[in-house]
Amino acid sequence: MPTPTKWDTLLYLHFTNGATFNELSATLRVNILFENLNNRVLYKRLGELIDAELVIRKRNTNKKQTVYNINRENPILNNYMAFLLWSRKEGLDYNILLSKRAQDIVFSTIGRGPSTLKTLHEYTGNSKSTLIKYIRILERNRFVKLIKQKPLCIDFNLNDRTLFYLALMQPPCSLAEKTGKYSRLIHDIDTIKERIAGSNELMELVIKMHVYSTTVTEGNTANKDDVERVMKDLPTGLTPREIVEIRNTIEAVKHLNNHFKDLRPDRDLEPNNENIKLYHRILMRGLIDECGEYYASPGKRIIGSKLKLPATIEEIEYEIAAIVNFYKMYREHLHPLLLGAFIHFLLVTVHPFKDGNGRVTRIIHSMVLLKAGYPLFVFDPDMKNRYFDMLEVGRLENLDGFMNFILEEYKNALEAVADRKEPWPVVES
Repeated sequence: MPTPTKWDTLLYLHFTNGATFNELSATLRVNILFENLNNRVLYKRLGELIDAELVIRKRNTNKKQTVYNINRENPILNNYMAFLLWSRKEGLDYNILLSKRAQDIVFSTIGRGPSTLKTLHEYTGNSKSTLIKYIRILERNRFVKLIKQKPLCIDFNLNDRTLFYLALMQPPCSLAEKTGKYSRLIHDIDTIKERIAGSNELMELVIKMHVYSTTVTEGNTANKDDVERVMKDLPTGLTPREIVEIRNTIEAVKHLNNHFKDLRPDRDLEPNNENIKLYHRILMRGLIDECGEYYASPGKRIIGSKLKLPATIEEIEYEIAAIVNFYKMYREHLHPLLLGAFIHFLLVTVHPFKDGNGRVTRIIHSMVLLKAGYPLFVFDPDMKNRYFDMLEVGRLENLDGFMNFILEEYKNALEAVADRKEPWPVVES
């Protein structure tokens, strides 16, 4: 007879928004799997969640009963709810994925790289048959990928599911061990960055390229001459909306750059809920009514994507909090070029706003880069179809293609600026 796990119980408490023991028990019994629920099991599950500080109980004077609710004061709750709700949305069995046996396999592939049955047995102590069973489950849920069939060899798979999993599980081994393959691109970008850093003229060109690329990627028909004319308040053939899009992006970039020019320890700027909303408000002012506000609806979709989006604003808030926690967890352990790309992927995949998700994602990505001394994120908007394709591959398979695309195109764009191969029109005022 199936019984609810502590993760099932936590999710039910989330959906009931607080309940007495009897109310929670009755709600669980509506599920055909739990219709014969033993209340002693439920007491045990609630006790486990209370011990983990994920659930609190308070005396309700009106009902004269104890009410159980999720502990919103515990920041770790956000990581749990983000993973559980994302898994539920994707139809994953979160109970198996959060089990000790699955966790041991995942941690082994993160810390040791590609792992055979022999190395997994040595690390976990589990039998061959048990390992094969869990490997198949992890592969089916895209947590690991098959490297070889004979002898069986697997490796950890980076995607939206596993990044939320890492934010929750906080493995003892470093994610940096999985990203060494990008060292050549990182070295190349570092070399180009030094050529740009000392030139105000080249840094100004990067700013113009960011404004141009991020707006055109989202459908703005401007060319470089149009962007230059808007920057100088000269007439163009663009629509009023397109002009507002460019002006708002210019304002957002100025706001970001001015902050870092006047950076003080008590005013450190980093990705968080408030700044994500702030920059969306700047970018989308005059374009939508919901600027700076998270948005959810049953019909909300990413064009061209199979991904299901969070169904409620509360779910979006959990996912954003988990992204922020992921950033804080890895900011001292991952190269900023990689961390920025991971945050980029997660934020645009959660898609928290009604419109402007790509633009706010690329400005937040730029925030991570600027904090580490790199120029704004920029890429050739002619590559936008490839950009969207790599985002979708990251959601459906793994992030290898997306990470390579982001780093390669960022390098190419900066190199074009450094070599002055990126012509920019001169428009007389």
